[in-house]
Parts: sequence; structure tokens; C-alpha cells
Amino acid sequence: MVGFLLTVICGICRWWYFFSGNTEIVIPVWANVGQDWHLSPGRDKILYRSNGNEVLMDLRTRKKVKLTDCQGLRWLDNTTVQCFRFILNLETLVKTPIKRVNVLETDLNVKLAQADKIYARTSNGTFILILAKKASGENLFISDLDNIDQILKGYDYTEVQRPNYSANKDEKVFSPDQKYYYRFEYNDGHSIAIYDALTNQEISRSRKTTGGQGYKIAGWDSDSTGVYFQTKPTGLMPLFGASGVKKLKAF
Repeated sequence: MVGFLLTVICGICRWWYFFSGNTEIVIPVWANVGQDWHLSPGRDKILYRSNGNEVLMDLRTRKKVKLTDCQGLRWLDNTTVQCFRFILNLETLVKTPIKRVNVLETDLNVKLAQADKIYARTSNGTFILILAKKASGENLFISDLDNIDQILKGYDYTEVQRPNYSANKDEKVFSPDQKYYYRFEYNDGHSIAIYDALTNQEISRSRKTTGGQGYKIAGWDSDSTGVYFQTKPTGLMPLFGASGVKKLKAF
């Protein structure tokens, strides 16, 4: 009973510590997401792991869908994610199996020439994902490739970006509509502040943290209404782990 009460009290403290009037809770702290959450390339969906389950949330409607057997996921495009053993279409929830192979195990040029669609990451953990034209064809995943730019020369492919959740202090990051910008700032504590791009007037600011503990900043929503981020508590608060996912609102 005592342990349960402490858990509840700690959860309330974490919620209070990071809440500010212009901050919206997107994923609550009790969902236990840790830092395992990722915005879609179109910045209108979020994938996260909560209490052992992979969950997709539509950021417009806040509708959630639990995904099954989808470990080790990454966004390929705004409607497609790669799990360890299959590709998942998020609109239909259809799973397409993939086979992981070594580059020496296949004729890569032949497979690329016959591909229906190609995904690739050409830096920082390179890979090629080849989707076959025919339903009976093999869909191949090949990683750790050298000279990947040369391999893909002449082929149309979708570049899969590696998410970047870091922020350079005081750098202006403009909203998609260019009306606002945010900065990661330090002034007696770290915080994110949103400004009007025309007047440079501050519109909103997250609660400050001290001690240099990190922010995970996913950036602007596609509709320019705010910035998605997560913080870790400081001082005694790290005992209680990371916060939930929040949105600092621009208006």
C-alpha cells in the first residue's frame, strides 16, 4: 500500500513539476514511455512504446491504435513503418514481411532494378530496403553498406532520415508557416521558448530545468501550433524518471 501511494505521489509531483500554463500533455507520465517515442516525417502522428506496447497516435484526433509484434520500429514515410520482421502500412494495418540478408547473399543490382519501391538511409547507419514488384517476390533489408550513394546511383528511392532530437542553444528554429520560431535557451536553467517571428516577442516558455539535464526536442507540429518535447527532471527528481511527452503551444 505504501509503495502504491509513493508511486501516485511521485507521478503527481512529476506532472506538477513540468506543467506550465501553455504546455499541453500529449502522452501522460503514467504511460511510462521513457524516451521511446518518435514523430512521423509529416509531424502529424506519433509512435511510442507504453508499458510494453507499441502505440500509434493521430495528433489531430488523438485516436490511438495499439500495434502488435512491432519491435524495433522506424518511420519509412508518413504512412509506413518498418518493424523488425515486416513493414506495416498504418492506413490499412497490412503487414508485409521482409527478409534481412547480407549484401553478399543477393545480386543487389538485379533486385534494385526489379524493385517496386526502394527505401534507403545513406548516412549514419546505412541500409537499403527493397520492396519487390510481385507479391511472391522477396522484400529485402540490407544494412551496413559501403559506397551506398554509388550503389543507388540511377535509382529512385525514398531517403529515410535519422531523427534528430538535439537542439543547439539559442538557434532559431522556424515553424512551417514561418510565423514563429523556438529557441533552446539557458538563463538560470534550460527551457524552450517560442517567439513571434515578426516582433521577436516571447509567446510561451517551458518550465526551466537546472543542472544541464537534457531535453528531447522533436520540433514543430506540421500545423505550426507548437513544439513537441520531453524533459528529464533535475535535482532529486531523476529518481522518478523521464516526464511524459508535451507540446509547448504557440498560441
